[in-house]
Amino acid sequence: MNVLMAFHHFPVSTGRYVSDALRRAGHDVRTIGAAMDVNTGWGRKADAKYIHVPSGKGQHTDWHDWQPDIVIITDPRVPKH
Repeated sequence: MNVLMAFHHFPVSTGRYVSDALRRAGHDVRTIGAAMDVNTGWGRKADAKYIHVPSGKGQHTDWHDWQPDIVIITDPRVPKH
């Protein structure tokens, strides 16, 4: 299955671990979203070896020959009501 995941690419994030698990299960997973570099989101910096880079640039992709079967969004922000 082709899976597109959208999330902030923090060194530690739900999206990172879910996308890795889906790849291990044999799915073609591609990711988009903001690259957060060494920013953990908790006011500390992670070691550079933990940087997680999206497959696509920002919210855009150049995958003309690939279509997702499912899109999963694991954004850490909670919308305000």
